[in-house]
Amino acid sequence: MATGLLAILGFAGFWLSVVGYQRDRLDASQTTQQLGQGFTGTETKLNEGFADTETKLDDTRSEIEAIKRKLEQDELAKEGQYLGGTFLYEDPIEGVYSNFWTAYPIRSGSSPELTIRGEGKTVEFSGVIQLNCENGKYFWHSGNLFQEPLSTQEIGDLVPEQAVRAMVRIFCRF
Repeated sequence: MATGLLAILGFAGFWLSVVGYQRDRLDASQTTQQLGQGFTGTETKLNEGFADTETKLDDTRSEIEAIKRKLEQDELAKEGQYLGGTFLYEDPIEGVYSNFWTAYPIRSGSSPELTIRGEGKTVEFSGVIQLNCENGKYFWHSGNLFQEPLSTQEIGDLVPEQAVRAMVRIFCRF
């Protein structure tokens, strides 16, 4: 009987150790999952931090490009004044590339006549335009002196409206 009692106690002890082992494993598994979730949150926060940094870098790059364009525009305006031309408009193309539009007076008065030049990444244009300062309208005498002449419609598609408006504003004093 003592042997049977010892066997039962041994079996009960074994059973308790197996149950304890299983609980320890379960606790360890839950702790690992909790830690993993904590790391995922940390990684997400780190990724958000990197995204913020990337956004700030992009903003800084954009500001630098804007300053660079402004300096180029100022330099072009100085060159235009030196050459007797008047800077009209910078037409941004892509990234840091632009087309620059400059006017050179031929005749002044209430109907000034001007040569307009477009130079840059995607344009090489020179045309003669006459402005009517009484009503702000204009018409083209010729377009694209460097190559074959263009029609009025082709010139209108090529020359930005902002450049023409600047010309009217500057030379007609609107």
